[in-house]
Amino acid sequence: MPDNAIATPESRLTPNFLLTLHLGVDGRLCLAAAFIPESAETYRSAMIDQRYKRLRIFLIVAVFAAVLGVIAFATVDVSAEAEPSWLEKRLATALLDMKLRANRATKVPPLTPTEQDLEKGSDIYREQCGFCHGVTRGRVAPLGKSFSPRPPQFVIEPAHGPTWMDAYVIQHGVRWSGMPAFRGLSRTDAWRVALYVEGRSQPKE
Repeated sequence: MPDNAIATPESRLTPNFLLTLHLGVDGRLCLAAAFIPESAETYRSAMIDQRYKRLRIFLIVAVFAAVLGVIAFATVDVSAEAEPSWLEKRLATALLDMKLRANRATKVPPLTPTEQDLEKGSDIYREQCGFCHGVTRGRVAPLGKSFSPRPPQFVIEPAHGPTWMDAYVIQHGVRWSGMPAFRGLSRTDAWRVALYVEGRSQPKE
């Protein structure tokens, strides 16, 4: 600032911004502005406060979610007769889909489907699958409402594939669902049954 400048009281707009008003040598009123860097200690304190704030928010959300989970578990009907909720079905389906894709099962079909393959798939299905998944078109299977989650009724709505995923489930089953593993079923036969429940003559990728 020049020697003959007239300083006026300083005005801080923000913690890092300094505004100064003074009189120049030519008699004109001048306005000067400058950024003032924060000290390292102030910056570190601000970062720590921010981290603690994020941690508090996370803990509040976690506690809230846990409380909701306990309430939901306490009120839900755990009997197999109860119809699974929309959320339960959607969540279970999405998690199962992600898990199966993460398993990296072989997606290359072990056969080139023919009419004989489709017929054999139909025979295996009727013998080993129909009691839970239905045999007569449009009618629910005898055990169709005895499991939770409910076994898909392929005589009402075909499976949507992809075929490699359906074949994997048919052969290896799914834990906690009532779907057993058919260890005596070959991979080729599993693909035959998968094509049958999908109502396709060619695999879907």
